[in-house]
Amino acid sequence: MTQSRGWRSGAPEVRSGEAIPGVVSDAAPPRLVILAVVESALGEPDESTSPWLDRVLSEGAVTFEGDSGALPLDPAATMTSIGTGGRPREHGITGATIRNDDGELVRAWGRGAPPSVIATLADDLDDQLGGRPRIGMVATDPTERGLIGGNWYVEADQDDFTMARTPPKAARAAIDLIRSGYGDDDVVDLLGIVMRGDLEEVDAALADVHEAALAAAADSVTVAIVAVDGASLESPSVSWRRVARSVERSVGATVVEGAAAGGLFTDQEVLAQKEIPEETIVDAMKSLRIDGQGLFVDVFSAISISFERYC
Repeated sequence: MTQSRGWRSGAPEVRSGEAIPGVVSDAAPPRLVILAVVESALGEPDESTSPWLDRVLSEGAVTFEGDSGALPLDPAATMTSIGTGGRPREHGITGATIRNDDGELVRAWGRGAPPSVIATLADDLDDQLGGRPRIGMVATDPTERGLIGGNWYVEADQDDFTMARTPPKAARAAIDLIRSGYGDDDVVDLLGIVMRGDLEEVDAALADVHEAALAAAADSVTVAIVAVDGASLESPSVSWRRVARSVERSVGATVVEGAAAGGLFTDQEVLAQKEIPEETIVDAMKSLRIDGQGLFVDVFSAISISFERYC
């Protein structure tokens, strides 16, 4: 995101993302960067419903549409893609539920979870500036932590992380962090915020955060807004539990260990004991029908994608 004054993010060769215009420059970096992820397409903001967005866009602010590189979208994967600049197959956080190195199912960014294979911008910023930047995040769920990371340079990391479910609460939490010292010196600080909700409510919340940031950082603030299609992150019309039950009835064994957006985790011990090949699971999922129509366009084993994490 910011490469000014000779600072460059680490391992650019494994990142497929693009730098944010206005932050990458030869000028002095901002004292505070606000990275806001809004779960809804911004569309065409107008003064009646989103006066702050309308104003900042008219002043030349840049917005981005979040693309995690995988469907269906999962917030954990999407936030990590935004934070690292890599796709899920590059950073390894493919969803809110993943397997750790012992093969156990764990929540992304939780206890026992594997770290992202790529450091986030915040990780690199913190490391290369000797831990002086203040790094923080206001999230709606712990699995969204990939926006800032925090476990790449374990010995040096002291990030602020809090959660708030609604835009007004997220704004209050963000403002509290800002007033605790963000942007009060010449070292660039970074604050990530995830907001979900009505666009008018989100607009008002971001306006309050921006006002507090400008006051704290003497107007030296850059705001980057990433719009993620909210419809893509909604619950599927058919629950994965229903899919799991249908698959287990088809194969005659309790073979599903867990589920995530886009797929099922199979119990490898049961498959081995019952001598059930994974292709049987694939065929069972392919055969699922709703109103005579196939439930899935395609079904495949993800073992090749899993191995790519280590290649």
